[in-house]
Amino acid sequence: MNIDLAAIRLPPAHPHFTAGAGYVVPGRLVQDLFVASLNTRYFEVEDVFTTAHCAIRIGAHPPRHDRRFSCGQMVREPCDMAKMITGHKVTPEMQFDIFEALDREDC
Repeated sequence: MNIDLAAIRLPPAHPHFTAGAGYVVPGRLVQDLFVASLNTRYFEVEDVFTTAHCAIRIGAHPPRHDRRFSCGQMVREPCDMAKMITGHKVTPEMQFDIFEALDREDC
């Protein structure tokens, strides 16, 4: 028996969430998220826990994504960060190079 695995629709492992490299939570939601966290089964991955599971409880889901927040994209060149807020796999040396390039307005 051959099963077409592509045709089977499984629910996602988690609801949509905002990647933890950086996200902004409006101040008006902080207390509600905190209270929701006290009544939500704890999950060790804080971005999934906070911006998905707790956010659903307070009606602040799905999250809105701003492309300036990286969601796993690696920073390969200092100027990659010219229009970004967060990036992944940035070494301490690359942080210095990014700072210099942006400070000199090379990008």
